[in-house]
Amino acid sequence: MTLSAQDRNRKAIALANTGNLDRAIEEFNQAYRLDPEYQDARLNLAVAYNNRGVIFQERGFYDNSLADYKNALRFNPCYPETFNNLGNLLVLIGKLDEAVKCYLASIKLNPGSVESYCNLGMAYKDLGKRNEAIAAYKKTIELDPENRLAYVFLINLLRYRCEWRTIKKLEKKLKKVDSNELIAGETPFINITRSENVRENFEVARIWGKNMGKPASLVNLKFSFQKRKKKILHIGYLSNDFRNHAVAHLDVRLFELHNRSAFKVFGYSYGEDDNSYYRKYISKSCDKFLDVRRMDNAEAAKTIYNDKVDILVDLTGHTRGNRLEICAFKPAPLQVTWLGFPGTTGASFMDYIIADRVLIPKKHQKYYSEKVVYMQGCYQITDNTQVISDKIYTRADFGLPERGVIFAAFNQAYKIEPRMFDIWMEILKDVSGSVLWQLESDDETTGNLKKEARVRGVDPERVIIAPRLNKSEHLARHKLADIGLDTYIVNGHTTSSDCLWAGLPYITLMGSHFASRVAASILTAAGLPELITHGFQEYKNLVVHLANHPEELLQLRLKLKSNRLTYPLFDTELFVKNLEKVYEIMWERYLGGLKPGIISLP
Repeated sequence: MTLSAQDRNRKAIALANTGNLDRAIEEFNQAYRLDPEYQDARLNLAVAYNNRGVIFQERGFYDNSLADYKNALRFNPCYPETFNNLGNLLVLIGKLDEAVKCYLASIKLNPGSVESYCNLGMAYKDLGKRNEAIAAYKKTIELDPENRLAYVFLINLLRYRCEWRTIKKLEKKLKKVDSNELIAGETPFINITRSENVRENFEVARIWGKNMGKPASLVNLKFSFQKRKKKILHIGYLSNDFRNHAVAHLDVRLFELHNRSAFKVFGYSYGEDDNSYYRKYISKSCDKFLDVRRMDNAEAAKTIYNDKVDILVDLTGHTRGNRLEICAFKPAPLQVTWLGFPGTTGASFMDYIIADRVLIPKKHQKYYSEKVVYMQGCYQITDNTQVISDKIYTRADFGLPERGVIFAAFNQAYKIEPRMFDIWMEILKDVSGSVLWQLESDDETTGNLKKEARVRGVDPERVIIAPRLNKSEHLARHKLADIGLDTYIVNGHTTSSDCLWAGLPYITLMGSHFASRVAASILTAAGLPELITHGFQEYKNLVVHLANHPEELLQLRLKLKSNRLTYPLFDTELFVKNLEKVYEIMWERYLGGLKPGIISLP
């Protein structure tokens, strides 16, 4: 008996209701072929393709998901949900401009789509289009005044613009919406930028780590490993940042310095190829370098496994554009997180975190899902061949006063908190003729910082903006400054090392969590613990004292100049040797049947 188009449509609906989307799509297609004008079959087919696309996306099969979304739109070009889902997929594979077009198409079809507006804000944010992202989040809140995610991301974006008064109002509203200590949907990165509570940091990361492990658990892809003694260990480095990025500024020489008689180095990049010096140098320094951007997570994991990687090192963590889901497949016997994200992944599939004794005190180990590796000295690698331009700059070149103390604050604007800015303005008041030299962000941020200076009784002209330069020239202009000022809740990371490499004494205030202890770790490894403070008043007092005692400041400069060549912070070769020792200890433990455990280099 031949079924009619209507019969096949009803049969397909029943199959779809039981979750058998593959069979349902077959039946919907049969119905469509029997009667191409049968509207119900076309619309139902679009729904089925859309729903299966979501499943493929959740499981990390991006090519299959993309094909299904396109088929859904072929049968129903006016399907806002599919445009939204397709936008989400395009974000995952790094096609942000195309994602924005999809979200805008979804909004055009459904102007009240809260989800599409919120997703549009995220895409604009990742594209660096801050104003557009802010507008999208504000519209999300207008449509849904209790949307937690929109509040969280809007507040975070406003931190980049130093709109502290608006942030304070929004935080009050958010508290009314969500009074819990843990804010639903807050990312681990945003959490560490606003809270130094290590327990809270861990709980947020743990939630995300668990969710990132779910797609791999839905896929029948398991890897097995033979425990065998190997003459040459395969080390894989996985990153979004093999490009002109702060992390690459630090690790650019790591890959070439590995001992090739004991290690083979693999680089797996899922970030953009910006054709920069860093990208080229890193790619040529690896024994094998592969761009896995176009691979879905499962395919990337298979590639890593087929390369017989023994230790996989994730260099991105919970920072922007990460693909920790690749690690969730456990493609290597041992997996390590390091350098990119100042905190725990919270993921059960990561075995170790590379840190040091300053960053993670023993009492904090319980707030890390990974076992801690304590490096000798600082956890951070540096590049001791980093070029400082030989250009001779004058203060006049940057609008700086010829006389007076220059306080350089070259961290990103989102790291500046009102309470630290209060201290900076008090310092300017106490040090006659001094100025704050702040790294350029955008016009809105500059305007806000100058306005906040005026509110605190400081002439806005004493906040001077340093325009962006290439790295070597930026390092060269450090010599015009007298003292580097660190931010608090998120310290300078690469910025701190850059100041010391350029010969500029740098003062930090050590906090409670990883991100607020990085500069203290760096200064300790540089032999300058006297520049570490433990309270806001102590921080202010030390800065003012050194500014008013130039002879002591000169002695610090001379000490820094000497230590730069003799202390471990800038001994890149020694750092790599120590890192290799760590890898060998990890591997020996693994071969011995031991679970990952605390590793501490003497």
